[in-house]
Amino acid sequence: MKSRNTVTGLPGITAGLVALAAVFTAGRLDFAALDLNEVSMAQLGELLASFVFLALLIERAVELILNWRFGADEIAILTPLKQAADHNALEARMLARDMDLLISPQDRMAMVDGGLMRSASAARETLPAQAAATRLKLEHLSVIKKSWATWSSMALSTGLSLSGFQLLHGAFAVQIGLSNLPPLQLSVFSFVDIFLTAVVLAGGAGGIHQIVSRLTDFGKQSKTRILQD
Repeated sequence: MKSRNTVTGLPGITAGLVALAAVFTAGRLDFAALDLNEVSMAQLGELLASFVFLALLIERAVELILNWRFGADEIAILTPLKQAADHNALEARMLARDMDLLISPQDRMAMVDGGLMRSASAARETLPAQAAATRLKLEHLSVIKKSWATWSSMALSTGLSLSGFQLLHGAFAVQIGLSNLPPLQLSVFSFVDIFLTAVVLAGGAGGIHQIVSRLTDFGKQSKTRILQD
C-alpha cells in the first residue's frame, strides 16, 4: 500500500521540481513580466468568438473523418439485426394473412399451435441475443471512434495553431510588446501559445463559448461596479 502511494506521489513531486527549476532558470535569465493593463475584455471576447467558428469547423471536419472511417463498419454491424427484425415482421404479416384466409376455427388454432408459436418463440430467442451482440460491437466501435475523434481534433487544431491562429498572440501581441521580450522567453511564450490554442480548439466550440460567456459576465459586473462607485 505504501509503495503504491509512493508511486502515485512521484509525478506530483517531479512536476513540482520541474516548476521550481523553470522559475529559477527564468529568474536567472531575466525573463520580463508582462503588463496586461492595456488588454480589454471586449477584445478577448471578440477573439474567442472568432475561435468558436474555427472550433465548429474542426468539429465538422472530425465528423466527416469519422463517417468516412467508420460509416461502413456501423452499417455492417447494424444490417444483420435489421434484416432479422424485418424478416420476423414479414413472417408475422404472412401468418396473419394466412389466418385471415382460414375459415375454420380448428384450422386457425392448429396454425397458432404450430407455425405461429414456433416462429414467435424463435424470434424471442434469437432477436434479444442478436441485439445484445450488436450493442457490444457498437460500444467497442464507439471507444475506437472517440480515440479517433480526439487525435483527429488535436491534429487539426495543432495544424491551425502552427499556421498562425494563436490565442495569446492574437490577444496580447500588440498591447504587451512581445518583440521586446528576451528570445528564449519569446520562444517559450510561442510554444505555450501553440499548445494552449491547440487544446482549446480541440475542446470544441462549447468550451470556448463558456469562456466567452464568463468574460462577458465579468465585463458586465466590472461596469456595474464602476457605475456604483
